[in-house]
Amino acid sequence: GMINEYQILNKKYNAVAIVRIATFVIFLIVSILAANYGMGMFLGLTVLVFPFAFGGIIILHHRISYRRKQAGFLKSINEKETLIANGDLSEQDKGVEYVDAKHPYTNDLDVFGANSLFQLLNRTSTANGKNTMASWLQTKATKEEIENRHLAIKELSPKVDWRQEFQAKGMHNDIRQLDYGSLLTWLKEQLHIKPIYKGLTI
Repeated sequence: GMINEYQILNKKYNAVAIVRIATFVIFLIVSILAANYGMGMFLGLTVLVFPFAFGGIIILHHRISYRRKQAGFLKSINEKETLIANGDLSEQDKGVEYVDAKHPYTNDLDVFGANSLFQLLNRTSTANGKNTMASWLQTKATKEEIENRHLAIKELSPKVDWRQEFQAKGMHNDIRQLDYGSLLTWLKEQLHIKPIYKGLTI
């Protein structure tokens, strides 16, 4: 499962970290020895090869780091979903910043706050997505918008793995300092920009 995947990736991450340090130390030792023994050509070759080898290790390390974080986010998402399924919304964002005493219905219907509709529905990972979700709950939609949302829900509801991957990808960025260009690129590749999914790319 996800716990095993995270543990495997964590071991790989640690192993590559050791290789990264070892590569740098070996380069220093070889460079010093080559310089001391007047092996200019060997030293030059080492200096030329090292950046490529070390750069490759850094790229590998970053890729494993990303996959490890993704597995960790998926684990966290599933733990929260288990709590929600058992009626525990304590880990869910209450959306208190959207509470508006003057709004015609959100207070009476517990749309925001503790044990609210927002807590049950919200699976956003970005500030923009969260604001869009709140806006949908605060604002009357047209018939066409409602129909499009129903179509999107119908298609996405059985795709649990896809939805969780999408949610986890948004969690790689700090919600307060978000650069979600890579998330949108991934989404557009996955969805082929169907009109019914336009709301997800806002």
